[in-house]
Amino acid sequence: MKNVFKLLALIFIFGLSSNLSELKSQDVLKAAPNVYKLLSDTLGMRLFEIEFEPGEAAALHTHPDHAVYVVTGGTLEVAHANGHKEIVKLESGMGVIFPSESHSAKNIGNTSIKAVVVEVMRKRYRILIILIYLYEKCELSFSAFCNSGANKLCSEKC
Repeated sequence: MKNVFKLLALIFIFGLSSNLSELKSQDVLKAAPNVYKLLSDTLGMRLFEIEFEPGEAAALHTHPDHAVYVVTGGTLEVAHANGHKEIVKLESGMGVIFPSESHSAKNIGNTSIKAVVVEVMRKRYRILIILIYLYEKCELSFSAFCNSGANKLCSEKC
């Protein structure tokens, strides 16, 4: 039984660290500092001002769930991580909400594009999902389940 929970801990630590390192390696501030300027980072959100001059590009980067408000519109070519490219016409005053994604972008128009981006940094509860799966599949006792470290997540039942 103890080995199961040691394995769980390793899976959780590996999954969390690999996910964090992937996000950090493609963080917009490292991948595209020429376009993104951080205005604020607090309360689980990051606020950016972005500006693309004509011909300027932002290298491949990753956003968590995010919203964009276009201050000055223009035309972007967006290349998604899967290789799909699309031309996006941005109108001044438009607002759009996106799920997490990885992409690069290039201003292919003749005007500067200015926008405000808000990223929402949500925690993902992988450990709870893994523990529930093992609880169901391995028929762990509920007390063993709660004593595994999940007690903070299910304290009202433990």
